[in-house]
Amino acid sequence: MDLVEPYGPDAWNKPIALGYDPKLGDASTDYYPPRQDNVYWYGHPEETRKSEKLVREYSDSIKKGYLSGPNGEKVKLGYKNGRDFGVIPLGACVETDPLRTVNNETYGDIHNGGHYLMARAGLHKQLVDAGIRNALGNTATECRDPLL
Repeated sequence: MDLVEPYGPDAWNKPIALGYDPKLGDASTDYYPPRQDNVYWYGHPEETRKSEKLVREYSDSIKKGYLSGPNGEKVKLGYKNGRDFGVIPLGACVETDPLRTVNNETYGDIHNGGHYLMARAGLHKQLVDAGIRNALGNTATECRDPLL
């Protein structure tokens, strides 16, 4: 198997070239529709703009050396004496850990939100409204999809 291509901000304004059919329709209690080739993630372009804004917030905070809390407090990023004191708050923001995130309003839900958008890529709004998602919408099946 070839190395995967990263699916980061540079790819978000392009369609997802490779579709995927998990072939779990009849053999599963859940229905996972295939993702066709060359579809955008769900909510494109509006959701793409929102995600790009979150990436800019992260990038700016990393360059400044701190995350900004909801009341303007600064949570320093860095390390001292061999101890990294920035990776935990940064990771908590990326993963949107409700107990440890610094500021959900500023840093949003970039990781899990990306799963949400990709799990609905190419699906009709009626399917999304009915709670249908492709294989990326379930932690037990998402590892099968080459996009992940």
